[in-house]
Amino acid sequence: MELRFKPYPEAHSLLSRVDDDSNQLTLDLSEVEFVKPSLLFAAAAVASAHRDQHGDAPRFVLPNKGDPCVYASRMSLGEVLSDVGIGIRASLAGTQHERDDDRSAIEASVEPRVTSVRDKPRGVGLPNLLGWVTAMGGGLTIRSGRAAIEYRHQPNSTMPRATFSHVDAVDGTLVAGWVPC
Repeated sequence: MELRFKPYPEAHSLLSRVDDDSNQLTLDLSEVEFVKPSLLFAAAAVASAHRDQHGDAPRFVLPNKGDPCVYASRMSLGEVLSDVGIGIRASLAGTQHERDDDRSAIEASVEPRVTSVRDKPRGVGLPNLLGWVTAMGGGLTIRSGRAAIEYRHQPNSTMPRATFSHVDAVDGTLVAGWVPC
């Protein structure tokens, strides 16, 4: 399937759909003449939903025109989420996943089902988010307590590169992610 972005996406609708029998998704921005962050955010959301449903990354076609192409190639989309609760290490206390320090608690939190409080279908948010952003060439930073770990896409590897930092204490957890456009 191909989703073709319209030249001026703010007028009426963002996309036109070109049907075919393939599950491979192509996000075609070749005709776009004006690029806004909201357009790129929409493309990232569609890409993420497709990856969830079909398990493969979509193909992107960058704009043909000069300025939109330059803008899109330099841009990355980012999102920051904050939970001002007790932090990852404290939330794991008293469970089979209890950790002695903030760094190992963050490392454990990106494993499926570790942060699930009681319900079995929970505890997959951070692992899934990490998988999505690194598969799209981006990165994710998780900060909790006195530790921060930045995970980044690593070319030619299925595992992200992790960089640890000691930081000033923070209440709760802060997660910041970005993907290139």
